[in-house]
Amino acid sequence: MITAGRALEILQSLSSARRMGVEKVPLNQAIGRVLAEPVVAQEDLPAFDNSAMDGFAIRWEELQAHGGVLPVLRRLIAGDTTPTVNGVGAVEIMTGAPVPVGGFDTIVKVEDTESIRVDGVPCIRVLSQVLNSVRVGDHIRKRGTDFREGTSAGRSGKRIDPAALMAFAALGIHEVPVRARPRVRVLSTGNELQDPGSAPLREGMIWNATGTFLLESLRAFGAEVEYLGIAGDETEGRSRVFEAELDRALKDRVDVLITTGAVSMGVHDFIPRAVAGSQGSIAFHRISIRPGKPLLVAEFRDRGPTILIGIPGNPISSAVSFEFFVKPYLRDLLSLHSPDPEWAVLSAPVEKPEGLRSFLRGRWLPERDGSRRVDALPGQASFMIHSLLDADVWIELPEEGSAFSEGCRVRVHPIPRGLA
Repeated sequence: MITAGRALEILQSLSSARRMGVEKVPLNQAIGRVLAEPVVAQEDLPAFDNSAMDGFAIRWEELQAHGGVLPVLRRLIAGDTTPTVNGVGAVEIMTGAPVPVGGFDTIVKVEDTESIRVDGVPCIRVLSQVLNSVRVGDHIRKRGTDFREGTSAGRSGKRIDPAALMAFAALGIHEVPVRARPRVRVLSTGNELQDPGSAPLREGMIWNATGTFLLESLRAFGAEVEYLGIAGDETEGRSRVFEAELDRALKDRVDVLITTGAVSMGVHDFIPRAVAGSQGSIAFHRISIRPGKPLLVAEFRDRGPTILIGIPGNPISSAVSFEFFVKPYLRDLLSLHSPDPEWAVLSAPVEKPEGLRSFLRGRWLPERDGSRRVDALPGQASFMIHSLLDADVWIELPEEGSAFSEGCRVRVHPIPRGLA
């Protein structure tokens, strides 16, 4: 049995030789993908000086010299080319329109002016109460104040979100380099399992909750996922369905085959033996964690890049295995930055077995004295799903120690909720 830290080191070593390739995709296919290379602005944004307001472009010194009254020379709207305007006066300008060339250095808002005529000529007069507050440069969006040509618009190893798409589109970028999606297959094992909706549940059977959880968690992460169904234990210590699916995954060179169940120490836990029969080597089997101790990882060096991750079958063991071992491996495949550690203090004492890193379902509590507080929920057994519904954070407790007092500082991992 190895520590969680050592298991993560092994997974990182495996991923370093298996990084996902790079492909270019159009913006409408880029959401959620991971940037494989930095994205650099190829132009200034804004590309030209333009008005931030509906109003009038003026020369500040002219405005002062003429007591706030200027003739209106022409009108500009968004989409017009940048004109050169000569002569004393103001240019009516709409939001987004280019600031005319010819010394125009300020925009006065339309609501700060009134329309008048002087000797029959249309003019504006800046309201007396605001005239002295007009400053050079007011309400002009200067070229390059958002992005300068050559500056970063997106760093590699980061997921593309709607804000990033907005920036890329504003800069005229129509496709971006991203990491290919990991190809993952999921195979559940166990004679007792039955997929929801397949038939009425027979006596002695249970619904396959972990298969559904893993499929949707992998899709939410951004992997290409295929569900292979359920492999039963046909004879003592062997499953031909599993062996066939493992062989097919290796031939298809998928990135990861994830299984649930059949990795513990029982007679019917056939996966470790099947790995040896398929020219595989077990990178590790059994980690000093709770829940999820029987986790198994194997590689098949002579048969391609596929690795097998065998996850224990209990629902919460599956959730912990996915969150703290499968996801880090997938992140490494994608060169995706990991979230920064977060910390909180316990609101009440908790206990755990000595020597096992433990992951507890918890809830955030209101801060007290500036401290972020978490509470471990009741119902921590690995088969109990209800407390996961109530949890919004995983509480991670280190291997050392068995009792953690109120106020103890612990590492926490927020659980995202909602599909907004």
